[in-house]
Amino acid sequence: MSKSLIVGSPEGLGLHLKKKIESTDQEVIHIFREQKTDNIVEIAEHYKSENISKIFCCLGNINLKSILSTSAEDMVNDFNTNLVIPHEIIKLFYRSLVTNEGSIILFSSIAAAKGLSFHSSISASKSAVEGYIRSLSAELAPKVNANVIRLALMESPMSEFIFQNERSKKISLDMQPMGKFINPSDVADMALALSSNKSVNGQIITIDGGMTTITKKTKI
Repeated sequence: MSKSLIVGSPEGLGLHLKKKIESTDQEVIHIFREQKTDNIVEIAEHYKSENISKIFCCLGNINLKSILSTSAEDMVNDFNTNLVIPHEIIKLFYRSLVTNEGSIILFSSIAAAKGLSFHSSISASKSAVEGYIRSLSAELAPKVNANVIRLALMESPMSEFIFQNERSKKISLDMQPMGKFINPSDVADMALALSSNKSVNGQIITIDGGMTTITKKTKI
């Protein structure tokens, strides 16, 4: 029996995905770093003989800095986290994905489509993810479908520092047309649906409560 591989997010989106997959009696492997110094690609290599049919790569970061405060190292680190590591992990399981006619799901940010202050590094790295998935989906078709889910701010351990600051939380919430933050359970449902739908390939599916397409109504 083939298995799903979840990369990253041990307490957030990755955990939601794991629970939902397990609830359907499918086998899942969830890998993540126990410590910041751990190499996630080396961890993945321990499982390269596994029969993997789906990859959900939940790696990401929220590095909010002004242009002047964003260093070259910040840019390289964000690019590595969001694109290089997923690329290397996909290569590890390439043959298994093709054999199983599987699926790949990566995650992006609305910062790749909408100009947001202090998001220069995130915007650059997530834009790269979206370009990458278009090329990857073309290369792996018709055996494997590959898509990106583009997200607005989601409640997760990664975003906890924003929610702990009442002012930052209010500013972020005021930007949401639906009046609430993105729910990781809803994102997990979409990821699972996409991974099973071979008619969807090379797409950027946005879950943002309408932030990138709606002008929020002004209170009078």
